[in-house]
Amino acid sequence: MAYDAGSEVNDELCVPIPGPFFAECGGSGGGARPGGGEGFVHVHRGMHGTGDFKSSMRDWRNPVAQVRVRLVN
Repeated sequence: MAYDAGSEVNDELCVPIPGPFFAECGGSGGGARPGGGEGFVHVHRGMHGTGDFKSSMRDWRNPVAQVRVRLVN
């Protein structure tokens, strides 16, 4: 499952998103103004397409990652 840190509002807008390039934002995020989030880590509810981000591009369904460990001689 994907987890949400709960440090910012999940409004799907560019403004609170830190750092990396997002095509929908025209470049990097809006400067990461965290606050107003849930305040606790929880299972993320996914993208709903209500803000700047397109759910068709950014949404996910579990699982979000797979880790494989193998012995290397």
